[in-house]
Order: sequence, then C-alpha cells, then structure tokens
Amino acid sequence: MTDATESILATEPIWSRRTAAAGATLAVLVVLADILFFSHEPCISLAIFVLAPVAGVLALRPAKRRAPRTLLLTAVAVLAALPLAESQNLLWFPMAVGAVSLLALGVAGLLPRYEDWPGALTRGSTFLRRSGFWATG
Repeated sequence: MTDATESILATEPIWSRRTAAAGATLAVLVVLADILFFSHEPCISLAIFVLAPVAGVLALRPAKRRAPRTLLLTAVAVLAALPLAESQNLLWFPMAVGAVSLLALGVAGLLPRYEDWPGALTRGSTFLRRSGFWATG
C-alpha cells in the first residue's frame, strides 16, 4: 500500500453516520415495497412508494431542508407523485421519479442552476446523438 492510499483509508471509514442512515433508508424502502405491493392492487401505495425516497433524501441532508431550492424541488416531487394516487397512468410514473431525482440531485449539489440547464441539456443531447442513441437525418 502506498502512503496516499493508506492516508485515504485511514481518514474515510466505510461506516459512518451518513452511510448507516442511507442503509437504513434503503431497508425501509424494501420493507415498504413489500408491505405496499405484496398481494395488493397498486393505487395510493404507488404514490406512497414514490414519495418514500423524498423523505429519505431530506433525512440524509438535514442542513439543506430549509433552503428555498430544496423546498421548491420537494414541492415539485410531491405534486408529481400525487396523480399516481388517483390513476396509474404510465406517463405519471417517469414524471414522479424524475422529480424525485431532481430533488436528490439538488440536495446533493449536483444539479446545475436553472441558468445552466440549457448548456447541460445541449451537452447531453450532443452526447446521445454522437453515441448513436438518437438517429439523425
């Protein structure tokens, strides 16, 4: 082992309070899925299951709960999941999961500011076009 690797391993333990909370959140999601979906028709249970990661994300980053951007993204995630309680339309599920993903990225600080979104979308679409995902022409 080199000195650099040894110093990194010594300063960053695998199990910290944050990784234990993330593991507990994952365990709660698995148990919640079993309770809500095992021999039940998906109705309000689908909306509850989509909203469960919102609670997990907010529990893992308590310092960012009161930030205006976090409040806005939380409201978007909740509003996107509400139609799933009424009907199981196939189009609502990606919207709700996308809103929860935006919240997770925003809380983690990985979501660019609104002014930077056109650049991020342009780079993403250019990558997809070059990789052959989108056919041009």
